Amino acid sequence: MTDRPIKTNWSKHLKPKYPSWNETCIGNKNITMNTNIISPKQHSLIDYALTGGLLILPSLLKMNKQAKVIYAIEAAILLPYVALTKQPVAVKGLIPLKVHQKIDPFNIAQFAAQSLLPAFRKNRKELIFNIAFTAVAGLTVLLTDWKK
Repeated sequence: MTDRPIKTNWSKHLKPKYPSWNETCIGNKNITMNTNIISPKQHSLIDYALTGGLLILPSLLKMNKQAKVIYAIEAAILLPYVALTKQPVAVKGLIPLKVHQKIDPFNIAQFAAQSLLPAFRKNRKELIFNIAFTAVAGLTVLLTDWKK
């Protein structure tokens, strides 16, 4: 046995590379998961469906009058915003998609915040619908490939 220290570069052994939130590690290879699976066209079709849902579903679900009015006003605001965004199924492309992308998080935050209003907070059906609507809209924005 010798008194000489063994020279080892411990940094490469002690600092393993962990995959980021959208990667998975298979062996020594990191594979990136594609989280942007919704095209702008699909996003706009979902927007039209959500807006139509705001107009139709509150009545079908027999929600309280205040919730119906709030959703009707929101649909009246959202429909032109969706129809005028530059995307494949636009009525007229006046609003750039990048602007739409920047406005969407504020719309989602507003839907989430309205859960605190008495019309939603005090009525289970309205609250569940509002939370579900917010979740679907949020996932749509998060999963959209804005670069296409």
